Amino acid sequence: MPQTITRVPDGANGHYAQWVEGAIAGYGKNEMSSPFEIAGPLTESLLMANLAIRGADIRKPKANGKGFDYPGRYIELLWDNANMKVTNLMMLTSLSGVITGKDSILINNEKLKI
Repeated sequence: MPQTITRVPDGANGHYAQWVEGAIAGYGKNEMSSPFEIAGPLTESLLMANLAIRGADIRKPKANGKGFDYPGRYIELLWDNANMKVTNLMMLTSLSGVITGKDSILINNEKLKI
């Protein structure tokens, strides 16, 4: 099949190099094969989909002790973009991490080294 989309030279290393060069040059100064304004929201939506899948498997024992409820199923998850968390199913909030610095991530209010 003929290639109709220009490929980045050197594969994954080329993508990484483009990212580094773009970060050094500053926003909008370099042409990218995957521009930040497209890649950022795309990544966020894929991570949100992962939260939805994980949320469907969360189970809580029923009050009567017989069986389980699945509070994450059959609901619309509400995403707070500014705070990067689900607002109507708090059990999922602990699954979403927030980058706190260049070497750590915050999960379940615990700072972890990355």
